[in-house]
Amino acid sequence: MPHISHRISQYLTLWHHRLTGVMGLAGVKRKQRIAADPQNKTWGDDKSKFGYKMLQKMGWSEGKGLGKNEDGGTDHLEMEFKTDTLGLGVTKKDATEETYQQLTIFDSILKRINTEESGPEAACKPSKKEKKHKVKETKSPVKTTGRLAHRRKFINNKRVDQYSEAHLKEILGVSGSLN
Repeated sequence: MPHISHRISQYLTLWHHRLTGVMGLAGVKRKQRIAADPQNKTWGDDKSKFGYKMLQKMGWSEGKGLGKNEDGGTDHLEMEFKTDTLGLGVTKKDATEETYQQLTIFDSILKRINTEESGPEAACKPSKKEKKHKVKETKSPVKTTGRLAHRRKFINNKRVDQYSEAHLKEILGVSGSLN
């Protein structure tokens, strides 16, 4: 009966490979679910939607363009898949324009301010003399968390009064900012 045990082991390894996704491929096989309407076109043909009815009440009929002279677009709006992180509506040719360059400068200013505020605490280590002369700090009682404790970080980030005057000038673009 060795052939039965051999078949059982083949059966078990087959199911092991199916469950773990190992089928001689480079990566793990993942099943991709495709929706019934992958291009999402059924909503455009639905005549019971609010927008369709509203346009009909205003005198529009199917096949006409939008606008005063009915020469506007007749197709649905289509979104383009972006592979970059430039932002919504920004194309690569726009990246060379002045507006985009100003945004990147502003972004670098904000990044520098964030690293300045978190950097010195993490980077600065007390010397040996400071360790010897360090006074023991008394532990303050633990604060009880309120109902908005999970939002505290977001609330504190919105408080502009905590920013230094130089950082505010730099963010707002006022002259006399940091270099």
